[in-house]
Amino acid sequence: MGRQRSSPSMRKKVQRKHVMELLRITARPPQERWSIRESVNFKIALGRSVSMLKNIILSIRGHNPGEIEWGQTFP
Repeated sequence: MGRQRSSPSMRKKVQRKHVMELLRITARPPQERWSIRESVNFKIALGRSVSMLKNIILSIRGHNPGEIEWGQTFP
């Protein structure tokens, strides 16, 4: 028997986590260490800006932001 694949939603969460880490890493030179507080605040701000950007895009396209999932594609 082979290894069972994780669910699509779990893979999406892991993918998002990797993207957030990449953005955090590229935001600062490697020689500077982030404090825990700076790291948490950056992740919160990044999450908020992604959410705001998603809502702006959806409103431009004429959709109610609550109706559509993040991964949904549009024609």
